[in-house]
Amino acid sequence: MDNRKRILYCDDYARFGTYFCRAVERLGHEPVFVDDAAKAWKLIQAGGKFDLIISDNDMPEMMGLEFLKLVRSNPATQDTPFVLYTASDDADLPNVVSALRASFESKVAMMSWTDRILKYLPAL
Repeated sequence: MDNRKRILYCDDYARFGTYFCRAVERLGHEPVFVDDAAKAWKLIQAGGKFDLIISDNDMPEMMGLEFLKLVRSNPATQDTPFVLYTASDDADLPNVVSALRASFESKVAMMSWTDRILKYLPAL
């Protein structure tokens, strides 16, 4: 039985994408990296299925929070585990993210990719 999971990671900083992909591959899962939430949303609209979505909030074309709202409004993805992170100090953002049934992390905390991926990935 194949327990490989597909994990979508969205960040406009390519170096984080490289770190993320390496961590996910080391865990035996399939990473999918895109550099903007608008591109991530197009993947989902095209039928892309993911076991976990991790997204930065601050991006040029579409903010991660807007992406999260779209994911939650789509019946096919409304229950997909989602982690939104940011370096911003918006004190209300964690509450907004929680109300959308998603998890919030600071960008600094996301540096420990392996631990974070395992924390939010559905049980195998």
